[in-house]
Amino acid sequence: KLVARSKLVARSKLVARSKHRDHLHAITVAAALPERGATPEWGAGCKARGAARRALGLRVACTRPPALAVCPGLARAAYRAARRRRAARVRRRCGGGYADELGAECEARGGRLVHVLSEEFASFMLAGNKKLTGDLRAELEANRAPAAGAELEWAVERFGGAAIAGVVCVSDHGLPTSERLAHALGCGGNGILAARRDKFAMGECVRAAGLEAVRQTLVLDWGAALDFLKTLPADAPCVLKPRRGVASVGVYKASSRREAKAAFSTLLGMPVSVDQSVDVREGILLQEFIQGTEFAVDTVSCAGEHKVIHLWRYDKRELNGAHFVYQATILCDGRSAEEEVVAAYACRVLDALSVRDGPAHVEVRLAELPRGPCLIEANIGRWHGVPYSAMLGNLAQGYNAFGAVMDVCLCAESWQALPSRPVVQAHACMVHLVIKGVGRVVGVRLPEPGDEAFPSLVEAESKYAVGSYIARPSTDLKSDGGHLLLVSRSREALEDDYARVLQVTFIFIFLYDLFNRKTGSSSQRIQCL
Repeated sequence: KLVARSKLVARSKLVARSKHRDHLHAITVAAALPERGATPEWGAGCKARGAARRALGLRVACTRPPALAVCPGLARAAYRAARRRRAARVRRRCGGGYADELGAECEARGGRLVHVLSEEFASFMLAGNKKLTGDLRAELEANRAPAAGAELEWAVERFGGAAIAGVVCVSDHGLPTSERLAHALGCGGNGILAARRDKFAMGECVRAAGLEAVRQTLVLDWGAALDFLKTLPADAPCVLKPRRGVASVGVYKASSRREAKAAFSTLLGMPVSVDQSVDVREGILLQEFIQGTEFAVDTVSCAGEHKVIHLWRYDKRELNGAHFVYQATILCDGRSAEEEVVAAYACRVLDALSVRDGPAHVEVRLAELPRGPCLIEANIGRWHGVPYSAMLGNLAQGYNAFGAVMDVCLCAESWQALPSRPVVQAHACMVHLVIKGVGRVVGVRLPEPGDEAFPSLVEAESKYAVGSYIARPSTDLKSDGGHLLLVSRSREALEDDYARVLQVTFIFIFLYDLFNRKTGSSSQRIQCL
């Protein structure tokens, strides 16, 4: 994404949002924020969001929005085509996508958002989607990033005299391209460093900075892997993963050498990304397994100053034969000593990776002392992998990481007013619906917001509609069946609802039992939750 400052400013010509995104208007952040721990006075920028916060008993300051830039409509068609799933979505209430969240936050600050696609991603879409119309194909071609060395000429031709305020990446595929564009166009950025995209080099860079890091090695053959495993304590588990990957795809935990060898064989040549900058043949990453709670730290930086916008705790479990199945992503208030240690460690990781500007998503596992926090991986230049994190941030905190990045690009005063650590007014979490079987979807029964069984529910969504076919159970973030968003002022109420969701008596997605179908039975079997 390129954020360009627009010269056209007119209060009377505000761009209307699409009907199904009305509740996602950008918030307006007040200039003066209270000290940490006090009740913030910034408010929500739309009636639906304000009503939701009032229903939760949260304070809402209805600040008058500044004059907004009138910009041409954002060309979202290519983006939507890229993210559209083959199976129809069942929505009980619309959540936000990256393009919508960024567009709303950018427009609220008088900017214009322009879509740019990396070469790898554009080629992947053009080659792999036969349903694209001629217009969408032409738009994909038009939105390709320029070749290396042609960035300045491309910017002049594309934007004329508009000043480019920043380059923001929303996909793992686009990280090398966004680094290159920001560096070439001189609009912030962090220079070019391969260690921000290579997990092995990243760990070694953090270790060289004097921070705690996992023991690791790169292996191309099983003999080398076995030599490393002999250096670990007897019967100690290990982790095998690609040097480049997202959403726990291709990440294996092995409790024995036999399991490790099986995972090693599976990873050989396994593609996990359309990005061609890292070749699997350069080695498979083998690491020790760190016991402890896993956190995710969403940060935004400006001129070397790091602010922790959201702090999350993962609830990952061993399900469906996989070791890292996402069960929930829980928003933390950052007030405990352990959470502060994790937040401070994440900021030091950013310094080690020479990060000065933009967003980052740092995953940390908190081990027992004397080790303490230890880096799993850092996604520099993009947000949390789930766009609904912005909605939870808005409801529980009154601000989100998308808006913080737009503040860096377009509104320095609002950036200075943001707290350096999360200020949380409510408790929130995203519960992932875990698919436990395969087959044809014959029913979807999601609870509605306001359901007495789930008082904290604010949104429910399934990725699958009736008639869709589920080919495999959930083993990673990409293969979950949907989500529930829970928000409550009471921690106990939220935890009760979360525990109730996990009970087997609450069933949301029904699959046809393929085994019974083969035997001629017409019975249905519940496979999800």
